[in-house]
Amino acid sequence: MHPRPLRYLTLLLCLFFSLGLGSGWAADPLAELRAKLLTLKSDQSFRATLWMKKISNSSDEGEAKQKTQEASVAAEIGPRGLTLTWSRPQLEAARQAARKKAANPEVTSETGVGLGILDAEQAAELLDYAEALRIELEGAKLIADRMENRNGKPTRVLVVEPRLSLSASERKSLKSSEDELKVWLDADGAPLATERKAHYKFSKFLISFEVQLHEIRALARLGGRLVVTQSSSEQTGAGLGQKGTTQEIVRVTPSAS
Repeated sequence: MHPRPLRYLTLLLCLFFSLGLGSGWAADPLAELRAKLLTLKSDQSFRATLWMKKISNSSDEGEAKQKTQEASVAAEIGPRGLTLTWSRPQLEAARQAARKKAANPEVTSETGVGLGILDAEQAAELLDYAEALRIELEGAKLIADRMENRNGKPTRVLVVEPRLSLSASERKSLKSSEDELKVWLDADGAPLATERKAHYKFSKFLISFEVQLHEIRALARLGGRLVVTQSSSEQTGAGLGQKGTTQEIVRVTPSAS
């Protein structure tokens, strides 16, 4: 073989193996993301104020109702676990709201209550989101790995189809489903934001109903962990002449150490 063709062959082989083509398998973006999420954990204490507003709308045979709830809670996560703290004025406000609701069950607005609209599981997920996202990605199928414009900058985004998390009986009633999760990544491969859109249609005993979800989350690395800094979601369910929509807005504000 002449020297020049040999040099060309050597260059091709180097390119071949540098791209991972000679290993028999290509890089797995989802596996890389799950591995990255394992590093976004910390034993450091992290404190924040969680604020939530929930608006519930329902319609039953033309009769529309709306209920609004708004509240905040001080939260801390760390080596000793999760602590949620409501101040004495907040507890008193919750008692007053309970008395008001007992006197008027049709009350539609609750401000500053908080004990019922934000639970420990949700708070833990907001303050330490890496494991929750890892679970969401288990069994997911990669649809696309591309660049998209986000906040005026080209940003890498993974588009996946999450695993269908339904029971056997729910699967029997399922007629169609659409589910897409987008995960935007920074230069280090850590999540910057997520967006999920899902639409399920069911039918059982000639009764049809459907469920829709749209959720957007902004993320940041704080205190060595992945934190949801802001979240907005809308869930809708319809069937049997009834329709209900729940909107939630959440903000996480780090507290001074």
